[in-house]
Amino acid sequence: MLLVNNQLHHDSFPLPPLSGLEATAICLQLKNHRQLLFVSAYLPLAAAIVTSDLDAIFSLHNTIVLAGELNCKHVSWNNASVNINGSTLLSHCLNKAITINYPNQPTHFPYNSYPSVLDIAISQRCTTSKPQSVPALSSDHNSRVFKVHLHPDLSAPKTFKVHLHPDLSAPKTFYDYKYANWSLFRHSLDTAIDLNPLIQTTIDLDHTFATFTQTV
Repeated sequence: MLLVNNQLHHDSFPLPPLSGLEATAICLQLKNHRQLLFVSAYLPLAAAIVTSDLDAIFSLHNTIVLAGELNCKHVSWNNASVNINGSTLLSHCLNKAITINYPNQPTHFPYNSYPSVLDIAISQRCTTSKPQSVPALSSDHNSRVFKVHLHPDLSAPKTFKVHLHPDLSAPKTFYDYKYANWSLFRHSLDTAIDLNPLIQTTIDLDHTFATFTQTV
């Protein structure tokens, strides 16, 4: 679902049938007759991302932001590993001049594996501020907060210059953790984290967990 501030003029926007993505959309009516199609999407964990779904959505409007849990992993947006969906999404966005927007911090904190960045936003003919991963809700997924910056002269889309995020082409650094200074790591955690926090509510628990993961 999508929650929209009542002060924003908007209309629901029907999407065509999709093969893998689950999505809902609104069209924001902005100043100077501008519009922004905002899509909230979810790709089930076991599903494969279908590029025809993305083509169907991104052909609907000039200016689009699609955000959600896409379950696509790639080192280009700060994951430690790459899955097939991540490779497919990156290749498709590079070919279609679609920008991938992602936070520097993890967005998903599973209990049985390493944190990862599964929640991202992809945009066409607009840019966003650097998304921030915010532990605002009681979930193993953090919220992402970002601002949308529209490109000027929306009446002439052929003149737009859409820049892919520079990080997508930057060389990536990989670490060999067998050479890590684990004694220093343990000491740093012991110094930074209260090992006996007072936990009385679920909010206290969420705050303690967020502090721990951010410190790590």
